[in-house]
Amino acid sequence: MERRKAFLEGVESALNGELKLPKELRQDLDLNDTELEVLKLLCQESLTDQAIAHRLHISLRAVQNHIQHLKVKLGIDEVEQKDINSRIALCMKAIQKKLLSF
Repeated sequence: MERRKAFLEGVESALNGELKLPKELRQDLDLNDTELEVLKLLCQESLTDQAIAHRLHISLRAVQNHIQHLKVKLGIDEVEQKDINSRIALCMKAIQKKLLSF
């Protein structure tokens, strides 16, 4: 029942245009709120690292670290994805894992 409630809260937030994935549903990936926000800004709004840093009021280096952690957590292998930009691969993987929707 808790999982169903968490799912419904996630659906409601998505319908409101928010990116809130309940912790119960993201426990396998262990993504924190900042990583989810960086992922949203990177993929849905196509912002640069500098623009993400400005929007979230964090340093450029912090954004770059979050992106690197996302690549690791989502299993983006630089060698495997050499024909695709790693950011595009990151967004494709996030959509595939239903972390983002367009």
